[in-house]
Amino acid sequence: MKTGILLASLAMVLLLVSASASALHTIRPRPDFPFRDSTISSAQICDVFIEKFDYSNKILKGDASKVTVSAINTGDRRETITLKLFSGNSLIGSFSRTVERGQRISNEFSYMPTASHQLRLSVETNCGVSKTRTASIEVIVIEPPQERPVFVLEREDKPTAISVNPAELDIKFGQGEVIEISIETDEEEEFDINIEGVPQDWVVYEKGIAITGERKSLIFITPKELGIYTLTISVSSNKGTEFTQDVKLFVAVPLEVKSMEQLSPLETIGALLTRAYEVIVTNPRFFGTLVISFLLFALTVGAVKLKKEEIF
Repeated sequence: MKTGILLASLAMVLLLVSASASALHTIRPRPDFPFRDSTISSAQICDVFIEKFDYSNKILKGDASKVTVSAINTGDRRETITLKLFSGNSLIGSFSRTVERGQRISNEFSYMPTASHQLRLSVETNCGVSKTRTASIEVIVIEPPQERPVFVLEREDKPTAISVNPAELDIKFGQGEVIEISIETDEEEEFDINIEGVPQDWVVYEKGIAITGERKSLIFITPKELGIYTLTISVSSNKGTEFTQDVKLFVAVPLEVKSMEQLSPLETIGALLTRAYEVIVTNPRFFGTLVISFLLFALTVGAVKLKKEEIF
């Protein structure tokens, strides 16, 4: 009897131990997260901001172009950021660096464009975030100008001749024109070219050239405001050559040409006033002569009238 009770008690103990072990197995943490509750998570932010994308949208063919870029890690962890610059689909260059959050990565790319193209900046992070900026780049090809009258300065003490063509330009607003500098020398000379009288972003030209014999240097000008300007071109050399020439620029909006019969009364008055202004600006002596003649005529009429009043 006692043996039966002892065996029953032992069976109950073994049953309780087995149930406890099974319960403990059900609450044990997952093996891939052994030390934290699976309901707790922390999401980290990954982001990048393009701070700078500096470039020149007009480039003279044959000149090198520089592009300066920078980006900031705006996420909350360290990231490896890569800067990539493309011309169309062709990679110009890339630059990578690992930066802390809030820090920036900067680089300057240089390349030689041959034709107008689309510039594309791609900023990528190792966490998968990517940002893009684009720009249109125009490559200017300067064609030789048509033959025009030239003004030549020849030095008696030096075998150097410099000329500027043309001496004045009528330019339609928004369009470009070309001024030609011709230099001829029997000795090798290094020339510096300087332009004043207009903003520097209006003109594209060579600032320094070395010549033996004959050479032409072109100035490409695109006015950005209406008006009349005097562009002063100065040329000097290491052999003592000095040359200065003024070029008159007349910048106007292209107007639709109409006959006098097609103009309204207001347009007719405007056309007459415009023509009168052009005459005054281009022929100040003629305008002065016209004013003096009018005053003499008025004085003569007044004198005759006074004479008649005295008679009667």
